[in-house]
Amino acid sequence: MAAVVVCMGGRAGWGCSGMLSNVVLQVDTVDKWLWYLEPDKGYYVRGVYQMLTTIKQSIHVAPSNQIWHKEAPLKVTIFVWRLLRERLPTKDNLLACGILHHDNQLCGGCGMEETTNHLFISCPIFGTIWYQVRCWFGISRVDPMSLTEHFL
Repeated sequence: MAAVVVCMGGRAGWGCSGMLSNVVLQVDTVDKWLWYLEPDKGYYVRGVYQMLTTIKQSIHVAPSNQIWHKEAPLKVTIFVWRLLRERLPTKDNLLACGILHHDNQLCGGCGMEETTNHLFISCPIFGTIWYQVRCWFGISRVDPMSLTEHFL
């Protein structure tokens, strides 16, 4: 079975296709590019425009069909599933369950209220890890505003 690389944006030879042009996923099969928005038609500006103008509707849909993959370790899949549903033991969740007192709800890195979105996206200490990972891979993009947006 051929490996399929799904790309959300860019032109052939630029962006993610340029970065992955020399990567061989399986030696004995031919890999191909697949435009996620319109796999049958390929990349069209119209498709990107429609995605960008309707992004508010699609962002709120839980991407559960994209979480559960047999290739990913089960503990990673469960972590992502809990993360996207804000079910991790962050201080705001522990406070809501009555486990923590109001005095202990602040982030240990910056002193703001600790929420899932804060820790993984907006914290100036811990949230910058994603920026550093993107720099390490040589990827430049706009920072996401929510965990679901980051996942998608």
